[in-house]
Amino acid sequence: MSMMKADVPNGFFHEAPYDQEVLAFEFEGDTIRNPYLSPCGRFDADPVKDYGFELHHSGGGCMALVKRLEDGSSIWLTDSDAGLPDPNDPDDIIIGRFNAEGEQVAYANLRDVPFYDQDPDPTPSL
Repeated sequence: MSMMKADVPNGFFHEAPYDQEVLAFEFEGDTIRNPYLSPCGRFDADPVKDYGFELHHSGGGCMALVKRLEDGSSIWLTDSDAGLPDPNDPDDIIIGRFNAEGEQVAYANLRDVPFYDQDPDPTPSL
């Protein structure tokens, strides 16, 4: 099972199952979990050119790629040092969600984000 870190009311993060409602976004009718891949997952994508992420200086020399969502929240892409993520180093890309008030809600290493939901009961139906 893929995991993410989710905030709880006391301000601490805990392990939680991956939730695409939190760490994914809709783009032209497709759910995008990894902004470095096309919706079908077969092609590389550029988060800025293909999905509308913008360069954001978050202070203190920290930078991220940010996509603002319709509800006022945002998806952030950064690396473990709070710098711009390197698409050639997917093990060091962090994807996070911030609410409309700018508080971090959840984050995960992009390598841990599943490409699709796995059926908990893989038994085929007849």
